[in-house]
Amino acid sequence: MQNEDLRLCMGCMNYVDSSSATCSVCGTNKYEENGKEFLKTGSTLGKEYLVGNVHSFDGEHVIYIGKDLMSGRTCLIKEYFPGILSSRLQTGELVPKLSSEVQYKTFMVDFLDLHQTLKQMNAFETLIKIENIMVCNKTVYVIYPDVKLISLAAYLEKHQKLSWEESKRWIFSLNHLLVNVHSNGIIHRGLSPQTIYLDSNCESIFLWDFSIPPVRTKNTQIRYQLFEGYSAPEQYFSNKWQGEWTDVYSMACVLLKILTGRTLKELSEDFFVAKSKLNEGIPVGVLSTISRALCKDRQERTQTIRQFNSGLLADCHKGELASDATVVFDASDAGLNKGKMGEVKRGNELKIDGVSRSKSKSFLKVSVFIGLILIVSFVAYFALSWVNEQKEIKPQKMEISHIEEKNHKKNELKKLKSFMGTPYEEASKNLDKNIKLNVTYEFDDDMKEGVIVRQHPLGGSPYDSTEPLNVEITVSKGPELVKLPQLRNRKIDEVTKELDDLGVKYKIFPGDNYDFEVDVVYYSDKQDGEEIKGGEEIKRNKDTVFLHVKKNEDKEAKNEEQLETADV
Repeated sequence: MQNEDLRLCMGCMNYVDSSSATCSVCGTNKYEENGKEFLKTGSTLGKEYLVGNVHSFDGEHVIYIGKDLMSGRTCLIKEYFPGILSSRLQTGELVPKLSSEVQYKTFMVDFLDLHQTLKQMNAFETLIKIENIMVCNKTVYVIYPDVKLISLAAYLEKHQKLSWEESKRWIFSLNHLLVNVHSNGIIHRGLSPQTIYLDSNCESIFLWDFSIPPVRTKNTQIRYQLFEGYSAPEQYFSNKWQGEWTDVYSMACVLLKILTGRTLKELSEDFFVAKSKLNEGIPVGVLSTISRALCKDRQERTQTIRQFNSGLLADCHKGELASDATVVFDASDAGLNKGKMGEVKRGNELKIDGVSRSKSKSFLKVSVFIGLILIVSFVAYFALSWVNEQKEIKPQKMEISHIEEKNHKKNELKKLKSFMGTPYEEASKNLDKNIKLNVTYEFDDDMKEGVIVRQHPLGGSPYDSTEPLNVEITVSKGPELVKLPQLRNRKIDEVTKELDDLGVKYKIFPGDNYDFEVDVVYYSDKQDGEEIKGGEEIKRNKDTVFLHVKKNEDKEAKNEEQLETADV
């Protein structure tokens, strides 16, 4: 096939048949373009990078598929783009919205500092390396290689759970990285199976998706993203302290998911979970270490990843396996019951073997004394333990049935399309026969109604096209607060049509008012009787508008006459 018969696909940066409307590699339609709020498809950055289609985005940034024009390699372009604080000009430049200049510039400096620090840590094998950082278009761009990885979430979806022996090398590698990340003043705040990745052989593990703190904290000036079942309790409050202990909590949740196949919330549904229902072969000490790391009160929780790692190493050498242990998870204390975070209740912490985590003063003194002895003992041989652990834990090539099977063909692996930013009606068309979209809806101030705001697995994730794949998507219901149209002195049919279009609930009450014509709204209020007028904002999911309409007396009389006739 000659060069003129090929075109560059903006969804994967592969050269494909120009006569085909759909890419044979990733399934992207050649007419697909980025939305106006994003960089234009096919534009360039400093004549160094070609910008392709949007890969993913959140409240802090957007990631594009890109191409390094110097080397010809495919890359990922991460752009600082807080949509709620900024807008884009036709030139591609970002400008802060009115009254948002300070927040926009402050967060941009934080974004730049974060990634400059991470770039200095490129030597760490478990970090996805940053190739370049650019400042242009009045924003910041971070260039990553397009490494073909599999999310831990996708792996666990296939394999459900792993033994401690199989998974501990991953955990120790991540902990080693996090110790160094924390020493550089960075807290991840988003540790979860969605942000942890494996290579194609599932032997090496990687950490990605670092963000500035407001993105990982609820009720801040920016659109936040938390990971239910993994985010720490303090991340649900903007006035709570966060630190290394925040990542400790999330790492414990990740380890719990790996070992049991279930999240803390899923385990909490049956307050008492017998050991026989969990994964066999989990050392009692490992469960105890997880217990300490899951304390809701940050002051009682394991404070650092180094302490968390030391506990796992110590418990690993003990070799004691759980047999009749009973683990108690308190759903309300975990702060995950119906998504609400309650206040700390002492004495309701996770328990092991029926021993409460609530501490008395005497028990605390004994614990401190024993802890000092253990610290002195372990500091002496911590480095040696780490080396021995790595020797003992030889990389074992696991059976990766979702990547390599005996009769698996290369062309059965496909790249999942990114649905984010696409109208749901459009995304639901022309799906592969084995892909099913599981839809949830939520209000979103930034996205129009009907547009997909999140998906899991993310676009670009490889999947086996011969097996069923459930893709979880969240569709925007539009903003929760809407501005009411003019209500008074208008025909009821006109008013109700506009309210229906806005998704506002209403009730009609016929009444008498000699100053208005028939079927005209003469008064409007809410459930509590408070008057409400056009131009005021209302919550679509909670408030109901009561419309008082001048009744048609002739029509009412005719209806009564018909009813009387029917009775006779």
